[in-house]
Amino acid sequence: MHIFGVMEEEFTLTHENRNDNSSWPDWMHQAWNKTYNEMYSICPLDYPYATNNGSLRFKTLQGWQAVNFGDSILHKDGKLSLLIKDAKEEIKPTE
Repeated sequence: MHIFGVMEEEFTLTHENRNDNSSWPDWMHQAWNKTYNEMYSICPLDYPYATNNGSLRFKTLQGWQAVNFGDSILHKDGKLSLLIKDAKEEIKPTE
């Protein structure tokens, strides 16, 4: 989404896209290929003992942010932030 010339993208982590990263946007691949502990790098939550199918984490100015399945990563101006799925979200059945 473009907001006044600023590119903003959201990526939701699922079991499927964690096991097959071919649907990851370019910025996710770039963050994955950064050096561990580099700002806005992405790695497995249990790095360096990664099982290759678990949650992720990324480095921010505030420290490491865990990304669990169902959470989203927001990419804006080259920075990453975490959008946590609201556990209290009401789910209404379709009619």
